Amino acid sequence: MRVGLFVELYRPYLSGVTVSVDSLAAYLQKKGQVFLFAPFVPGYQDETDWSVFRLPSFSVGGYHFALPWVSSDLVKEVERLHLDLIHLQGPYPTGLVGAKLAEKLHLPLVMTFHTEIFLYLKAWTNLYNWPLFLPSYLLARWAIRYVGQRCQLILAPSEFTKKNLERLKLSKIEVLPTPIKPPLCLADQWEARRKLNLPFTPLILYTGRLAKEKNLFLLISAFQEVLKKHPYATLVLVGDGPLRSKLEKECAYRGLSQRVIFAGQKEPALVWEYLRASDLFAFPSTTETQGLSVSEAMAAGLPTVVTDQGGAKERICHLKDGLVVRAEKEAFASALNTLIENPHWRNQLGLEAQKKSAQLEPDRIYQRLIDFYQQVIRPA
Repeated sequence: MRVGLFVELYRPYLSGVTVSVDSLAAYLQKKGQVFLFAPFVPGYQDETDWSVFRLPSFSVGGYHFALPWVSSDLVKEVERLHLDLIHLQGPYPTGLVGAKLAEKLHLPLVMTFHTEIFLYLKAWTNLYNWPLFLPSYLLARWAIRYVGQRCQLILAPSEFTKKNLERLKLSKIEVLPTPIKPPLCLADQWEARRKLNLPFTPLILYTGRLAKEKNLFLLISAFQEVLKKHPYATLVLVGDGPLRSKLEKECAYRGLSQRVIFAGQKEPALVWEYLRASDLFAFPSTTETQGLSVSEAMAAGLPTVVTDQGGAKERICHLKDGLVVRAEKEAFASALNTLIENPHWRNQLGLEAQKKSAQLEPDRIYQRLIDFYQQVIRPA
């Protein structure tokens, strides 16, 4: 099987989507051949086991996006690959390129919807800033419907996302979460802390982009409340992004700089070390389709505190393998305090979370994906 993957923010950017796409590409390469299409990023050289084609791009806010047009040369180049189908990793703008190519070459089209863009727009532009929010909303809505209506299949990582897509009058939607594959051997917690030079105190972890849509000011304010009861607790933020400097200033203003560690962006293998070193995982985002970071934390045996908004809450069974709380400072802080103060129960939740993560074993998830591919290539 020969599959073309079209992804917007690919390497050198690291995100949950990047991790997901790399995992999928590696699997498909074993089953046949995969060709990945992503925007051109000046100065970056791809080093992968699969072919990567870079598309003409433009830069906005430090990120590169594909120009949403299809040249005759690109059509000929893709035609020579003899693809069986095109699988988009989102509807814009690289997704628009992939959709147009599928139409021109009469190829089956599949899309995975990774990002709750409308919730992101509210975070990025402020819902009340109508001159900026409204045109962005309308453009995103058009792109999702334009691409979605041309797909033979849309894959949503959660029921939450599926329902949101159905509200846009889209159909042929199946739920398929992103698989998780932890390392075969995880280090001992104390050994991991020594290796990473982390303190031997109650340790709360967040992994992911440091961006407005992740609701990290909620986590900072909740952590300040935690310190009133547990003054030696530590918060570790693994990741980077446009909000980092503001978060650092906020921590300094609140007097938290000695208790909050900004670890920076790490390669996936090292992220697992931070997970293993931690006592619990905190995920304040309200904009997730699924919360890949939450799934990774569960696979590492960590109990997680998530908000009751967005798709991440679907991963958690409240009081059994984690805690689901309101997206408010007091509720979030109370959940963190409860887990810190009850280590035995915390460990029980972590074990249950780790057991549940077996549902996301890659071979199981990807075999379902291959079955979906077969259905759109050879419909009944």
